[in-house]
Amino acid sequence: MKEIEQCQKVLEHFLNIPINCPDQIIKEFSLLDHAELGYSEKGHPFVYIEGSRRNKLLLVAHADTVWQGQDVNQNIGFKDGVYFPKMV
Repeated sequence: MKEIEQCQKVLEHFLNIPINCPDQIIKEFSLLDHAELGYSEKGHPFVYIEGSRRNKLLLVAHADTVWQGQDVNQNIGFKDGVYFPKMV
């Protein structure tokens, strides 16, 4: 499988995770290769994966920013190289 296709499958998997609470998001990311699950001083979980490329970057994402406590079903589409939300 081409690397880009594999990356797309991983992205699509994460885009389709139920987002009614941040716990499932943290769990899924913690299962990635080389992932380290940690906790802040206040007990909030986070996942860290050390970069291995020379031109690495830091990505910070909040699992509970918008959807915590809401029962939201996502439906993601892909066309012409762009992901977009489908209207349900």
